[in-house]
Amino acid sequence: MSKQPANSSPDLPVTSITRHVDDSSILEGATAKVRLLLKLVQDYEDAARNGGGGASARRPPHSIAGILCVLDDVKSGLERSHASTRRREAELCRCNTDLRRGSVTGVCPSGVLYGSREHQHRRPPEVAVEENQRLRKQVSASLAAQKSLEKMFSSLGKEKEIMAAELQRKAHKLRDLEEHLDDLKAQNEMLMHKLQLCAEEHRVGKAGGGSEEAAEAAACSERMLSEQLLRELEGCRSLKRRLIEVQEEKVGLQARMADMAGQVAVRLDRIREFCRGVV
Repeated sequence: MSKQPANSSPDLPVTSITRHVDDSSILEGATAKVRLLLKLVQDYEDAARNGGGGASARRPPHSIAGILCVLDDVKSGLERSHASTRRREAELCRCNTDLRRGSVTGVCPSGVLYGSREHQHRRPPEVAVEENQRLRKQVSASLAAQKSLEKMFSSLGKEKEIMAAELQRKAHKLRDLEEHLDDLKAQNEMLMHKLQLCAEEHRVGKAGGGSEEAAEAAACSERMLSEQLLRELEGCRSLKRRLIEVQEEKVGLQARMADMAGQVAVRLDRIREFCRGVV
């Protein structure tokens, strides 16, 4: 027996084939009985025509009974054939239902069962195309946003480098000012020591009754040292003010760099969240 194709209807059971053979034999028997019935009726009519008025006595006594018997047989045979036909229709309907159920739950070309929940929840092609277009727009928008963010980060990186160089320059200048201030302090101490020596010499000269010229020279030297000391003190105060200004600028630059670092971290977090949303 040859193999059935993959999409053919299922084989009917043996009982259905037997019933089909029985129905054929019943119909053949009914056809033969109908022919016999027609022959009996024809004989009955011929006897009625040929017999005249007294033909009823010459008619076969079993003719009416035979006709009725044949009619009963034909009727019962037709009823059996009708019942068998209804049973076959029910079986065919059941087979058709099984075939439809098998086609509904069959495998589609993509490998998903037609009747499965995945196939039921699968979107139509139009919706899938619209979804793909929407995703493409989102991806292109995300790429454009990524490029703009990269440009912004590049500018922020350049600005950060400039600020770092400025901060380094300010720190170097601050170190120079601190060194200069230390030098001024050392000079101030030296001048104070000289002033004390001059004052001591002036007192010794007065006590020893020295000449007026020596006293005047000592006073002039004291005035010069005092003026130099005042200038040095003024320079020291200006250097302190400049040192304070440089320190304030350094604190401001550090605050700006910390703010920029926070902004960069926030934008990086936004980029990561956006990338996770797109993926």
